[in-house]
This record gives sequence, structure tokens and C-alpha cells, in this order.
Amino acid sequence: MAAKIEELEVIASLPEENRQEIRKKIGEAVNSKIRIDAEKDHIKTISDDLKDMFDISTSTINELIKAFYEEQYAEQQAERGEKLQTATEALQGE
Repeated sequence: MAAKIEELEVIASLPEENRQEIRKKIGEAVNSKIRIDAEKDHIKTISDDLKDMFDISTSTINELIKAFYEEQYAEQQAERGEKLQTATEALQGE
């Protein structure tokens, strides 16, 4: 770990309410990382199931997952861009 000693000392010297807020936010981040790990495990289980069921290599399954994900992400971004453009035009009176 490369936490800076000076920063750790500053944190230790903060008032209790500030340290509580830091603990709360760090706890939220830890919970997020735990959920991310669970999702990664779930994806691995799906991949393993497909491999066992259809004898498809893990690398091929992972490539398919990535391709589908990127396609969906691009579609969502395009939709968001269209909505943003519509709102911008409405605000500009076009």
C-alpha cells in the first residue's frame, strides 16, 4: 500500500464527525467492491455453465459477452445522446 503518511496523519487528526463520514464513505465503497466481486463470480459461473453445456471455450464465451456488452453500451450511449440533443434543442428554442 502506498498511502501517504502525511495524509493518514491528517485523517487521524480530523474531528470525529469527519472521520465518521470517511468511514461511512469507505464502507459504501467496500460494499460496492463486494457487489462487483459477486457479479464477476456470477459471470464466471455463467461462462463455466455454457462451457460445460455446449463445449465452447471460455475465451470464445468471454469474447461474445464482451461483444454483446459493447453493443448494448453503444446503443445506450446513442440513445442518451439523442435525448440530450433533443433537450438541448428544446432549451435553445430550435
